[in-house]
Amino acid sequence: MQPLPHDILLFTPKEVHSHALGQQPAVVTLPHGFVRPPPPQQPAGWLDDVPIRGRLQVKHRGAWWDAKLIEKRASKSSSRGGAPKYVVAAADGSALPAAPGGERLVSAEELRPNW
Repeated sequence: MQPLPHDILLFTPKEVHSHALGQQPAVVTLPHGFVRPPPPQQPAGWLDDVPIRGRLQVKHRGAWWDAKLIEKRASKSSSRGGAPKYVVAAADGSALPAAPGGERLVSAEELRPNW
């Protein structure tokens, strides 16, 4: 079946890998309404402005999930310029897989604004 001109073809990393091994990749065809553009660049200092219980997104297993900020923790090496860590939990209605104790300790690189 040929895709319509307004459809978008997507390949998942697993499918691309199987294609590299000489197997035919599976093609998924989706209407534009199911795909969104990449989010804009995060503004400098955005994470400093997120309040406790504020919503953001956390990266987990290659995908971004809705989460809420529970706590900001200074690094044990903060006196030497170490990066802070952040405690997050799934936001209400989020499908973020549960972590032991329900909370995750992550770095700033694993967080982005809740677009």
